[in-house]
Amino acid sequence: MGSLIPLDMFEFLDETHKSIQIKLQEFRALLETEGFPSLSRPQKAQLESIHAFFAHDARQHHLDEERHVFPALLESQQNELTHLAQQLRQDHGWIEENWIELAPQIQATIHDNVWFDLDELRHGFNVFEALYAEHMALEESIAFPRAMSLVKDWDLLTIGREMAQRRMLKPAVTRG
Repeated sequence: MGSLIPLDMFEFLDETHKSIQIKLQEFRALLETEGFPSLSRPQKAQLESIHAFFAHDARQHHLDEERHVFPALLESQQNELTHLAQQLRQDHGWIEENWIELAPQIQATIHDNVWFDLDELRHGFNVFEALYAEHMALEESIAFPRAMSLVKDWDLLTIGREMAQRRMLKPAVTRG
């Protein structure tokens, strides 16, 4: 059997990257809104959508990469690819750590509870945005193309099933 290239999976990952960029742009626009953090109901709904995306979809995306893309790079036994996979995994940790700091401030804004320092929020978002930009550029330019070239036969049915089942699990209810 010939090489099976998982274009659908990588197209899905690329589409998620586009969604990340859109959500970052939306958040940037809200942060730059006159009077922020006071927001209208529609703006709060938009901010809730941004929060939900980064709290769930973006995290699932990172798991997709760690379970289905990074192993190909790690198993390549090519030092630069092994190092890249480790760096990208570490990036996920930095992104998550930054999200953990941003999320309560976003939730507070949604609920008109402005206990946070606005300059700190803006700085935290700038870091979050920069981390994502650099991370996605490395994945799109090196990690994804190299992973596609390394794996001869992708079990797309199993990969797709795992990704879909994980997304169907309800996220834990958080308080606050």
